[in-house]
Amino acid sequence: MPPGGLVGTVRPGSGYNARLIDQASHTTMEAEQLNSIENRIADVGERAGELRRYL
Repeated sequence: MPPGGLVGTVRPGSGYNARLIDQASHTTMEAEQLNSIENRIADVGERAGELRRYL
């Protein structure tokens, strides 16, 4: 891993800023994935409650 923990491809002429953009894109994707997982867990919890009431 490069120094500073930044991962990304450096395009000619972009340097430091390109790595920050790549890192921000990765962080956004990670946040979207976490939100999706959180929504699924909430849905499963809701369904479990409905099943308990039914049974």
